[in-house]
Amino acid sequence: MKFTLEIGLGNDAMRTTDDVAHELYRLSKKMIGTEPLEVGQRGEILTTYDERVGNWAVVANWSV
Repeated sequence: MKFTLEIGLGNDAMRTTDDVAHELYRLSKKMIGTEPLEVGQRGEILTTYDERVGNWAVVANWSV
């Protein structure tokens, strides 16, 4: 299985490396202590202003 993460850049909420790092940190805090990941789980990445900037998913196929 594979964990995918996409964050769109270029809008007012995602312009710098600090913006991206901040959202990754917020997402990691939400995921700590949750149940094991399973295929089919997914979620949106929202800024502190509830602006959608990306998504994540657990998918079955995996290749390097």
